[in-house]
Amino acid sequence: MFVYNYSLSSTQISDLFTCNDITGCVSDSCSCAGIDTDWEVDMGDYCVLSVDCDLGTGSLNYTGVGNFTVNAVLNVSNMSNPITEQVVYLTANAVIGGS
Repeated sequence: MFVYNYSLSSTQISDLFTCNDITGCVSDSCSCAGIDTDWEVDMGDYCVLSVDCDLGTGSLNYTGVGNFTVNAVLNVSNMSNPITEQVVYLTANAVIGGS
């Protein structure tokens, strides 16, 4: 008998719960896209940004209806304006900066 010792990454563990053969992997519009990457937030996810996010030269755009709350530092070079039925809330901890 062979015992294989392998540790899963946090992404692999997350995929176990969000991916299947029918729908594939469900994207998370609430997670910061990362440096120099465009981020599209689905307002219907009612995201709360609570950890600092650096998009560098990336852009922040919104889709759907709902709201997005910024409660951390957000570095972004270009941020679209919310349209009707889209609301961006900035808390006292929010800091919006550019690259």
